[in-house]
Amino acid sequence: MTTLRRALGVGENRVAAISPALGTRLAAVRAASARSDSASDAARSRRVSGAGTRIVTGYVSGVDQNADCRGSKWYGSSGTLGIAQKMLRDAHVRQSLAAIYSPLLSAAWRFRPASDSPLDREIAAFCQWAFVDRLPWLDILKRIILDYGSCGFALVEMTDDAAAVSRDRFALHPGGGVGIVPTGLHQIAPWSVYGWEQDTSDPARIAAVVQHVQGSDGETPGWRTIAADRILRWTWDQDAANYEGMAVLRSAYGAWKMKMAFQAIAAIKHERLAVPTPVAIASEDATDDDVRAVEAVLEEMRSNQRGYAVFDSGWTFSWQGATTSSGSNVEAAIAACNAEIAYNVSAGFMLLGLQGGGGSYALGATQQGQYHLAEKAHARFLERGWNLGCDGWSPVRRIVELNYGVGVSMPSLEARNLPTAPWQDRIPILINAANVGLVRRDARLESAIREALEFDPFDAETELPGRAPVELVPDERDRITDQDPIDAVEPEVDDESDYVEEDQ
Repeated sequence: MTTLRRALGVGENRVAAISPALGTRLAAVRAASARSDSASDAARSRRVSGAGTRIVTGYVSGVDQNADCRGSKWYGSSGTLGIAQKMLRDAHVRQSLAAIYSPLLSAAWRFRPASDSPLDREIAAFCQWAFVDRLPWLDILKRIILDYGSCGFALVEMTDDAAAVSRDRFALHPGGGVGIVPTGLHQIAPWSVYGWEQDTSDPARIAAVVQHVQGSDGETPGWRTIAADRILRWTWDQDAANYEGMAVLRSAYGAWKMKMAFQAIAAIKHERLAVPTPVAIASEDATDDDVRAVEAVLEEMRSNQRGYAVFDSGWTFSWQGATTSSGSNVEAAIAACNAEIAYNVSAGFMLLGLQGGGGSYALGATQQGQYHLAEKAHARFLERGWNLGCDGWSPVRRIVELNYGVGVSMPSLEARNLPTAPWQDRIPILINAANVGLVRRDARLESAIREALEFDPFDAETELPGRAPVELVPDERDRITDQDPIDAVEPEVDDESDYVEEDQ
């Protein structure tokens, strides 16, 4: 409205005189703006909106369209397998989750310091030692990914206690050789969860988890309520306050269920084809003794005790739709289900060429790009749980503040050097960038390259003299001959033609 008034070159009263409706609208906008300015001075400490998810007595109510896949029916309960656990018995389903966790377990998990100051670098090194080096880190990560990938959520209880800290390695640590470190990251199995307690101040967070422990030789049975400030939670695709999320395998359930049916049909089909039933058609003058004699012969040819049939003349017997040349192609249907399961985790390219025929390298490379992006999304999802937490606290912040005090800068856990990255493309880009001066070599760059390529760190004491590297751009590599590499890529110059052009 202010712009309109300036464009007209008239005052507010003049605008009202020209158009009463426009003047009324202008006054309303100005009043609303004044109210907004006064309200913005106060902090908005509590939300006005709600999560909207219905949670009754700890149970998330019906958020799946298929009632057979809701809640504990999906992730199981004490003593009862859920659909997710049954799906994991299938080789293709299990491998689809391996396509998620295998690259993440192969990545380099490092704590990045908040700055280059000695204190921040030591804090990052301390977290690296406390979390990654002291604990069975890869086993913990794999269990987390399997839980949220199959069940939709993963829960871990962290315990910590005092432990000896090296004064030489962590000279700035104020504990005098003693610090607080994580002593365990303990799985809370999804099938043992019986209810969620909602945080009233932030409904998207939990206040506690109710767990049922069945009891064993080493555990007392009973109900446990674990507060949220002891739990690390990862919920995949959490919608509002649906703490159960949507498991990665949920969208592969249809393909898996059809595959189970197709496999049963295929087994029946192969049994019918591989184990034929002997059939004898009796002649018109056959006696009872003849029939008994034929039965004796057929019994010796049987595949099971009663696997034969005898018919009077005029009767025939045959299997319909149970030949290799007719009927439904069940094997192709099973292969299609396997492809859907792989596609569910962006790994469909892994099946190219496996079902007969050829595979497209270009198509595979294109799909690998999407697969790498999906892996990065999982890596960032895991990082957020460690660095920020989901329910109001961060394990990294807790350990740092218990050891170095409140107010220090926090390091960040990162998954670096994912093997799904297109390294065959990045190396030529790095060479070209170095050629034109966009990237300059230093110790950090060399260390990062060595780590990404899984080379040992540089050792100056064992360095061998060698020829200086030849820097080539990718387009010139095919033009290399037996000549000197540097001369082979230099363009030929016609000196006389250059002089003629200069004279002209």
